[in-house]
Amino acid sequence: MKLAQYISDHEMTDEAFAVTVGMSQSQISRIKRGISRPSWDSVAAIERATGGQVTASDFAQTADVSAASAPEQAA
Repeated sequence: MKLAQYISDHEMTDEAFAVTVGMSQSQISRIKRGISRPSWDSVAAIERATGGQVTASDFAQTADVSAASAPEQAA
């Protein structure tokens, strides 16, 4: 589950959730919007606060493997 979905589903504000995990409201907002990634300590705090509903894998970005695995064309 994404952090934004968890906060919305639990009818929380970013500020209330931030207090729960010991972070600032602006940090939570940036993480929710994908502008910044949380530290491992923050991920652990978020996972604990959400009872495991938001995990480290929810913050992983998927790579475009098609571009990475495509052979280069000779010029």
